[in-house]
Amino acid sequence: MSVFCYNRVIVMTTARKGLPIVYCAFKRLLDIVFSLIGVVFLIPVILIFGSLIKLQDGGPIFFKQVRIGKNGKPFKLIKFRSMTIDNNMYDFKEEDKITKLGEFIRKTSIDELPQIWNVLKGNMSFIGPRPWVKDYYENMNTEQRRRHDVRPGIAGLAQVSGRNNINILEKIKYDIEYVENLSLFEDIKVFFLTIKAVVSQDGVHHKKRSVENEIEMLKQTKEELKNLKPLVSIIVPVFNAERYIVDTTKTVLSQTYENWELIFVNDCSDDNSKEVVRPYLKDKRIRWYDLIKNSGASTARNEGVKRANGRYVAFLDADDLWEKDKLEEQVRFMLEKDCAFSFTGYEFADANGRPNGKKVIVPRKISYKQALKNTTISTPAVMLDLEKLSKKDIEMPNVPSEDTATWWKILKKIKYAYGIPKVYMYYRRSDGTLSANKKTAIKRTWNLYRKVEKFNVVKSFYYFCFYAFNAVRRRI
Repeated sequence: MSVFCYNRVIVMTTARKGLPIVYCAFKRLLDIVFSLIGVVFLIPVILIFGSLIKLQDGGPIFFKQVRIGKNGKPFKLIKFRSMTIDNNMYDFKEEDKITKLGEFIRKTSIDELPQIWNVLKGNMSFIGPRPWVKDYYENMNTEQRRRHDVRPGIAGLAQVSGRNNINILEKIKYDIEYVENLSLFEDIKVFFLTIKAVVSQDGVHHKKRSVENEIEMLKQTKEELKNLKPLVSIIVPVFNAERYIVDTTKTVLSQTYENWELIFVNDCSDDNSKEVVRPYLKDKRIRWYDLIKNSGASTARNEGVKRANGRYVAFLDADDLWEKDKLEEQVRFMLEKDCAFSFTGYEFADANGRPNGKKVIVPRKISYKQALKNTTISTPAVMLDLEKLSKKDIEMPNVPSEDTATWWKILKKIKYAYGIPKVYMYYRRSDGTLSANKKTAIKRTWNLYRKVEKFNVVKSFYYFCFYAFNAVRRRI
């Protein structure tokens, strides 16, 4: 079986999960402590409002409904009942029938207080994305479902960022932003903003029919993304790649995603690279261009980008390999994430293309400053959106490690590049290649700090120490 047809299940490393695990354990401890205290104070509230709710129509005190929690697991949420007895909570086309008391407890968010019991049970947290009914979850795409990576909360970032004055897609973006920035500081910020939102009562009204509208919006968005098949331009610089280039061509032809163009840019090879590829040029999606003089990989890639017609640009070296669903999964990710720059995990392989088990599981996102410390982005794992970036933005400078310099340049313009922590690319490390020469790699990286980024010696040394540590860790 060809290496690019392998399918592997990747598990995040303990080191990668270490900090979130500590945070989640500490947060759960706080939830238990404060919910125990809250239950004590909740007793008189239940006696007062429970009696009032019972007296108004003799119906149940509490409203219970199945909601979707962490990792898509359903649970029964509990609130004070604010609706009439004959209200049909399952018919989204019929407006909620709110009692007079119900209007008051909704405006003041008193109806949410019994959820302290959900927090104590572990179904919810005090802070987190609000739990919604299953109709929402069932119509979300993979990226949107990331809001369910954590326990839902009584208060969330979306609620303090507009509540019901923003649409469902904006709410989900805020929820995912919370998930991506998990920290005690973020929780404290949401807590104080929640107090402000409760006092102002801004965006508190949420009509039942809007639930139907929101679910319909999710359905439409999911369907639109499913049908989108933007063209991907794959740029391959070629220099004396006769030994490997057929395998690389086949790794593109085997892709489950078919709307691509493959652009070979020949940097004056003096072997039979062009001859071995010639039979594949019958495929109209594959094009070959020759440079007039040998100019290096950066010039070859830049020439390929100039000739690219696709919305997305992906890079592939003439000796590297992809998983067969690499393009399909990365395009889907880019569309759902609506991001300008993504990259996947990868695994090192020997000169024959056999994976050696050394996998690089990339971070979920990386900023400019983080990228300076960790050159984890591999060029054949990258995909860029030319609707968000210009061809000038992704033009590679003619310097050693031109690809790393380019990623840094792009990250100065955008906030983050987003990683897919799964292996979709195999990085062939041939004997004698530039990347296999450790001394050369060290020198090139140091020069990037000093000559490209113009850092002083102290700042360069600071980032270099992190680079060296992460480079060693990737190879262990």
